[in-house]
Amino acid sequence: MSAPSKGGFLHQSLCPALNLVSKGGFLHQSLCPALNLVSKGGFLHQSLCPALNLVSKGGFLHQSLCPALNLVSKGGFLHQSLCPALNLVSKGGFLHQSLCPALNLVSKGGFLHQSLCPALNLVSKGGFLHQSLCPALNLVSKGGFLHQSLCPALNLVSKGGFLHQSLCPALNLVSKGGFLHQSLCPALNLVSKGGFLHQSLCPALNLVSKGGFLHQSLCPALNLVSKGGFLHQSLCPALNLVSKGGFLHQSLCPALNLVSKGGFLHQSLCPALNLVSKGGFLHQSLCPALNLVSKGGFLHQSLCPALNLVSKGGFLHQSLCPALNLVSKGGFLHQSLCPALNLVSKGGFLHQSLCPALNLVSKGGFLHQSLCPALNLVSKGRFLHQSLCPALNLVSKGGFLHQSLCPALNLVSKGGFLHQCLCPALNLVSRGGFLHQSLCPALNLVSKGGFLHQSLCPALNLVSKGGFLHQSLCPALNLVSKGGFLHQSLCPALNLASKGGFLHQSLCPALNLVSKGGFLHQSLCPALNLVSKGEFLHQSLCPALNLVSKGGFLHQSLPSIKPCQ
Repeated sequence: MSAPSKGGFLHQSLCPALNLVSKGGFLHQSLCPALNLVSKGGFLHQSLCPALNLVSKGGFLHQSLCPALNLVSKGGFLHQSLCPALNLVSKGGFLHQSLCPALNLVSKGGFLHQSLCPALNLVSKGGFLHQSLCPALNLVSKGGFLHQSLCPALNLVSKGGFLHQSLCPALNLVSKGGFLHQSLCPALNLVSKGGFLHQSLCPALNLVSKGGFLHQSLCPALNLVSKGGFLHQSLCPALNLVSKGGFLHQSLCPALNLVSKGGFLHQSLCPALNLVSKGGFLHQSLCPALNLVSKGGFLHQSLCPALNLVSKGGFLHQSLCPALNLVSKGGFLHQSLCPALNLVSKGGFLHQSLCPALNLVSKGGFLHQSLCPALNLVSKGRFLHQSLCPALNLVSKGGFLHQSLCPALNLVSKGGFLHQCLCPALNLVSRGGFLHQSLCPALNLVSKGGFLHQSLCPALNLVSKGGFLHQSLCPALNLVSKGGFLHQSLCPALNLASKGGFLHQSLCPALNLVSKGGFLHQSLCPALNLVSKGEFLHQSLCPALNLVSKGGFLHQSLPSIKPCQ
């Protein structure tokens, strides 16, 4: 894919979930998710977008872009790189104690060697990774090499069944004797034997707890300090922990409020793990971006990252949290796989499957009009045609989605059709040109009269006028437009400096904004190609939605697809 830009072109630039094939080893104005690129000389060297393949020359990264960072390179090296929720302090122009999404980097010699960004394949030399950086982890390497490191969306090739200093996103590694000890990475399957990881699976992990408590469990982007095998002062992305007696009390997982009774977490699940419930109910489970109100130890009207749960009797029954495996009984969710898990459908259709950050409204239990983040939809007869979801390979048969992979998941469908499938980012139902009940990842929607009211996207504060959203953009940002322009938009992990009330150099997760005169110009949302006309947003693709603008305004998202009812 390539998108025309002014003063240059994207040279085989790969957004999340793509494979990188560079010519001459340079990318030109490549946009990595959630970063603002300021290149010198106009080229990126061996830039890594999440879910790319890294081919480094000389073992160094040149203007490498990690998701959600602001790059200012000097002499071809990362300088003052900003990864989501971190401040970079560089020394001598090289990455020093760099924080990739929630991780601390301890490099040797000041250089990154075969660094791994989330969801990419590593090409190692001699079979070892050197100072690999996985988002949301604190790396403490011994000997300077990583062995069989697994970044989210990688394949694990272990030797003797053990991982050696493996770095998974969102975990704090403290290796002993060169092996991971009871490390829990979001979205991995943990089976510890003698204190070592065996057959560990990144994204979509299964948690096996002992005595009903989390044992040294690592939530995405947290530092774990356990005492007696229990979580103590655990830090989950965007949460404040108040622990009492060494247990989690009133823990806030990414964007959620936990109200526990007794002050203990029982079988708590952070995003991307498998829940082991007792009696068929979730017990004080913690899912990022949800508001938990537990009664008698059960979840009540819990909201998973950006999705609305329709419970029966006020309790969640085998609810789908991001990247967990559901085994439903009694006609609820049936083997639905959220990001980073395998879907095995029975009868050939997805049954009330909930992907992170979507609101699913199924009819007859089938998914239709599936929107995967970062995909271009070409619908024919109400079915998806050659849709590309981040980090997935599409094998279409007869022009329909077959074995489609939603964010980090494998779809095995029978009949080859998706019906009402909504992948992360939102469920769009437009009425008269307005978003209706749109779900942004990690937000709770309360709509009034068919319009968004007080919507909260991840990491943003919504300032609405009259309580309604008009021309809402990407998941994780709230748009309040004036006369068709973006106003006071807040994207996750960025501060907006507006001039005259319009977005100026705004950074939407996974987009590079080049504004002219205070307007959006050639804005790139995660995994989308932007074709602008007259310097305004035109047919912009925001994570998981296809925008068709009329007269320079966003209007009626999801063309050629009937609105969800």
